[in-house]
This record gives sequence, C-alpha cells and structure tokens, in this order.
Amino acid sequence: MSYAGVLSFICEEKNRNVQGFDHVTFLIKVEQEDDNQAIFYFLDNDLITECDIPEGIKIIELNENGTTRIKNPFRRTHYFLLNHPKKYEVYYNEKKIYALISEQKRYAIYNYIKSSSLKQYELEKCINKALNVIIKLEDN
Repeated sequence: MSYAGVLSFICEEKNRNVQGFDHVTFLIKVEQEDDNQAIFYFLDNDLITECDIPEGIKIIELNENGTTRIKNPFRRTHYFLLNHPKKYEVYYNEKKIYALISEQKRYAIYNYIKSSSLKQYELEKCINKALNVIIKLEDN
C-alpha cells in the first residue's frame, strides 16, 4: 500500500485526484462535490472520458460504529457519492485496490496497486526536484 494523495474539502486547489493501477483498463477519479461530499467515478484510461463502472468493482463503506455496507452508485449514474467523514475501500475482482480514509476535513488516499508508470513519474519528479536544489546550491 502506498500513500497516494489527499482530497481536501477546504483547499480548492486539491479537490481532484486521479489514480491508475497496474493491469487494469480504467482510472479512478475523485472530485469534491461540496463541503461534505465527493464524487467517485471511473475514466477510460485516458484521463478524459468517463466510463461505466467496471465489472468486478465493489465499494465498501466503513461506518463510525464499525459496521460496513456495500455502497451502490448514485441513482441511475456511473458514479458514487461519498460522504465525509465515512471511510471507503474499493475492491476490484475481490482484491482491495484503493482506500479513502477520512482525516479532519479531507480524505487520505491510499493506492494498493499503484501503476508502474505512475511510480516512475513520481520517482522522476523527485529526482528532478533534487537536481534543481543541487543546481541552485552550486550557483550560489
């Protein structure tokens, strides 16, 4: 499991999050709807086109009292409406791939099978940031 990001209900700049996974043909996107709700939906692996809920997807809502229930899509749509501060786990073919864990007015997002291309992108981003710091230090 790796920490994948934050969905904040306070900061407008952090109200979107897209995650990809190895060996699947879809992406997951979460957007803030209002102060206490988010929309959870699927993209067709191109960051633009929404798609139907893939076969094998199951979302479990974890309630404050320890009970769980299967979360159904919002009425006649292809997305799920998430309510803060509930916790959610997403399963694909009975394997947990994603979790949204509430923390104050935000969700901490965990990707259980982050795609190798996303891992590579994040590594390159860290390396570039480190190189820029080194270059600035050498210029001084």
